[in-house]
Amino acid sequence: MRNPLTPKIVTSFTDMAGYMHPHSYLRLPNGHVLATFQHSHHDMIEGQMGGSGGLVEIDDQGKVIRSASSADPTFPGALLTPYSLAVLPEIDRVVSTNSSMHMDNVFSGVTYQVWRLSDLKLLKTANLDIGDNHYGHVSPEEPRIGPDGAVYVQTLGCGIERISNIDKEEPTSKLVYNFPGSFCGVPTIVGHYLIQSVPVTHGLIVLDIANENKPVEVSRLKLGDKFSPHWTSWDEKTQRVVVTGSEPRLYLLNLDKATGALTLDDTFHDADGKAGFNFADRDWPHGWKGSGLPHGVVFSR
Repeated sequence: MRNPLTPKIVTSFTDMAGYMHPHSYLRLPNGHVLATFQHSHHDMIEGQMGGSGGLVEIDDQGKVIRSASSADPTFPGALLTPYSLAVLPEIDRVVSTNSSMHMDNVFSGVTYQVWRLSDLKLLKTANLDIGDNHYGHVSPEEPRIGPDGAVYVQTLGCGIERISNIDKEEPTSKLVYNFPGSFCGVPTIVGHYLIQSVPVTHGLIVLDIANENKPVEVSRLKLGDKFSPHWTSWDEKTQRVVVTGSEPRLYLLNLDKATGALTLDDTFHDADGKAGFNFADRDWPHGWKGSGLPHGVVFSR
């Protein structure tokens, strides 16, 4: 990506170290990438994917540095398919979530795991806290590090679980908030604000998590009657939030760091004059013409 208009493939991979279905990737302080793999070959039974996967550390040439299994004999039969992760190098820990990308068992995940970063030793598998509605803990997906050093996990059941005491023998999970609806997507933490895509509202909700045990909604933004948001990400350089969802359009938002208010950045617009970048009916560099549906988005440095 050194020449962003003409990116070049350095290497590619599918299965690694006996693991398959890679999902999420995070850059480590040592320059390597730590990836979650949902399944493992040795856990397959009669060609069916099993209930465990692993973490794999990879260098920029695509070489496996080390790997570790998420299987835990103290949780027999549990769905231990790593989904995403948060790295806390200052306490030598990694927190990963277990959630399936397969619709037949998408609601089976209710656990998280704590690893030692220095050697990828699995230290703890634990259940998430069950809230009063009995579904806010289901299917933990994206963990984010909060301003208090705890890890905040978004669930597909639209809950926010706060995991603390991560460097202790017994970490603690608490369901601290429930958003309306279900199938909530990728969250972003900026300062003491947590920005969450909430499909049932056709927009986003911002929580103030300064009081870590009692988050408070401070703002919400609707992006259209039919739009179901999914991905969010923050760019410190431009001070913008990017949002993708169910339509072939990408939006940038402004965040007021003093109040947590979100507004649409209508200065970012396509040739059609509408806010956002339009992915519909375009000619693409590889010779295809059609509509693209944006999903994961990261900002260039």
